[in-house]
Amino acid sequence: MTAPPALQLESVRLGRFGPFTLHADFGERLAIYDPGETVPLFWDFLAGLRQPSRGSQTEAGGQMHYIDADGTLYPRLSLAENFSFYAGLRGFAKAEVARVFTLLGLQDHAQKHPQALLPAQRHLAAVGIGLLGDPDILIANALFAKLGIMQMQALADTLQPVLSGKLLCFRATRAYELHFAQRFYLLFPHALIGPWPVTAVRDFAEKPADAPSVEQLLSLLRKREN
Repeated sequence: MTAPPALQLESVRLGRFGPFTLHADFGERLAIYDPGETVPLFWDFLAGLRQPSRGSQTEAGGQMHYIDADGTLYPRLSLAENFSFYAGLRGFAKAEVARVFTLLGLQDHAQKHPQALLPAQRHLAAVGIGLLGDPDILIANALFAKLGIMQMQALADTLQPVLSGKLLCFRATRAYELHFAQRFYLLFPHALIGPWPVTAVRDFAEKPADAPSVEQLLSLLRKREN
């Protein structure tokens, strides 16, 4: 018997946005290409802050956590204080903070403030906040945003064993970030289009700074299909 998708959105409409359908499996890395964050309500919906006006959302068991990799950490708090704050909000014991610190190798940075960390370390710490409670599904906004190639690769390498068996769905802000997914969708102002395998963009998503519009990327994909 085929296992159910980790996340299944069927004919979902959010006001004037949609309807759209999305299926994602456990163990998958799925990107939503959205360079300008043109549909905030889409991300509000995935974060659980908005209910659909139509359609259904099904999660195959376990927890789903949402993080904003560029805005989760409070700058006036140390890393340890940030984790303790979020753990307290969610009712987790101190042992859960220690587990995630060890899992991600953040012990040496516990007393540092976010601005004292490298960008990739800040993003890793934000992911750590999302991993409190060991969720099966992680939705990440701007996971690789503003990172260079080496930083993106280091973050991806660290996360690969940590996220094994989990669904990671992340917002990609540049075409190069799609390399760290297996499939991707394009987010338009009124529609979600896809998915495509990441191999479809391998040869025209080579420069980290490139952030073509969704219209430009769709045009390139359709030319290739023809």
